[in-house]
Amino acid sequence: MNRLGARNPVSRGLYGLPVDGSLTLQVCADCAAVQYPPRELCRACLADALAWRRVDGSATVLAATTLAHSLEEDFRARLPWHVASLALDAGPVVFAHIEARHARSGIRLRVANATDARGAWCLVAFDAAARDPLAALQATQHTQGMHA
Repeated sequence: MNRLGARNPVSRGLYGLPVDGSLTLQVCADCAAVQYPPRELCRACLADALAWRRVDGSATVLAATTLAHSLEEDFRARLPWHVASLALDAGPVVFAHIEARHARSGIRLRVANATDARGAWCLVAFDAAARDPLAALQATQHTQGMHA
């Protein structure tokens, strides 16, 4: 079974999203609540009118960690791997790949859609003040095997 076949139908929507420095997530047409992770019904009003839309990627790092060991061969090649939980200004909390220099709580970053070296969808976070967000995104992705 391929990677996409192993995921639920709602999550498959992640695999066609733009990788251009922006963040696209599900948004409820009835109440405008931003959804993450993807779902069939709105987390706020239970409506089923969810569409993929660009949303504000501004976020605050809640917590960060660096993975130094993995039992999975695919992940071992990326170690050390820096990840963080971030509270999006748009509402949800997400997990994203980050650069080591951003691995501390309280700092402001921007979150964007990305794909890893295998083509799997993921999120990356980068400097909110970057003059060239795509360059910042590429730097983050390059350090951890991601593609812009």
